[in-house]
Amino acid sequence: MQSADHDKEKLLQKYNILFEQVQQAPHSPQLLVRLGDVCMELGRRDEALFCYKKAIKTDPELEDVVKKIKENYSEEELEGVEVTEKALPFWQNIGAVARYPFTKQGSIVMLVGAALFAFINIIPLVGPFICLFFVYPYIIAYMLRIIRTTANGQKGLPDWPEFSDWWETIIRPCLQVIVVTAVSFAPAILALIIALFSSTNLGSSLLFFILIFVGTLYYPMALIAVAVYDNAFVAFNFPQLLASIWKIKKSYFLSLLTLWLFAFVGIVVSTFLVPISIPIIGPFISWVVTIYFAIVQMVIIGNVYYINKATLRWF
Repeated sequence: MQSADHDKEKLLQKYNILFEQVQQAPHSPQLLVRLGDVCMELGRRDEALFCYKKAIKTDPELEDVVKKIKENYSEEELEGVEVTEKALPFWQNIGAVARYPFTKQGSIVMLVGAALFAFINIIPLVGPFICLFFVYPYIIAYMLRIIRTTANGQKGLPDWPEFSDWWETIIRPCLQVIVVTAVSFAPAILALIIALFSSTNLGSSLLFFILIFVGTLYYPMALIAVAVYDNAFVAFNFPQLLASIWKIKKSYFLSLLTLWLFAFVGIVVSTFLVPISIPIIGPFISWVVTIYFAIVQMVIIGNVYYINKATLRWF
C-alpha cells in the first residue's frame, strides 16, 4: 500500500513538471504525448485524450499516438473526435489501394452498377445508344467524384451520382472530363490530322506518338485540378499544372507508371480473360473488371493530390 502511494506521488510530481513544461511550450508534441501518458497512468483518461489530440493536431505524423488512442478508447469515447491517420503514398500501401473498391459497401456499388450497365448494353437496338449517351457519362462523372473524394481524404467509395440534379451530378462533371481530355490530347489530334494529309507522313506520325505521350503525362494532373477546383477551365492553366508536376515529380511519375500498369492489366483481363461471349454473364463480368480497375486508377490519382497538397499549395 505504501509502495502504491509512493508510485502515485512520483507520478503526480512528474505530472506537475510536465504540466509546467507544456504551459511554456504548448505546441510541443513530444511534451504533450508524455503528459498524456502520465495522465493515462493516473487514470485521467479525458485529460490524456485532450493531450493526445492536441499533439496530433500539432504533428499529424504521430502514427504511434493515433494507434494508442484507437487502442485505449472506445468508439463511443471517440464520438465526435476526429483522429486522422497519416496519409500514406499509394505505393507504400498498394494492398489498401487494391482493396479500396471493396471498402464501405464498395462491392455492392460495383456489382449493382455492373449488372445495370450489362443489362442496358444487351437491350436490342437502343442499348448501345443508351450506353453512349447515358451509361458512359454516368461512369465518367462517378470516376471524377472518386478523384475528388480521395483527394479530400475520404475513406471508401462515394455513392453513385444521384439523378435529382442531372446537370450538376452527371452532365457537368462529364463535360469537365471531356474538356480535360480535349486540352491534353488536342495537340496529338492535330498532329494526326496533319499526318493524314501530309506527304511527310513519317515525321508527322512520330510527332503524333510523342504528343500522345506528352498528353498522358499532363492528363492526370489536369484531372486532379479539375476535380479539386470543380472547374474545367483550370486545365488550361499550363504554367501552374506543369509547375505542380515538377514539384511532386517523384510521386507523380510513380503514379503514372502505376496507372499505365493497371490500365494494361485491366485491358488484358477484360479483353482476353473474361468470357465476354457468354450471354449476360460475360458482359457483367467485363463491367465488374472495367469498373474495378477504373476505380483503382482514380484512387491513385486522388491520392497523389492528398499526400502532396501541402507541397502544391493550390489554396
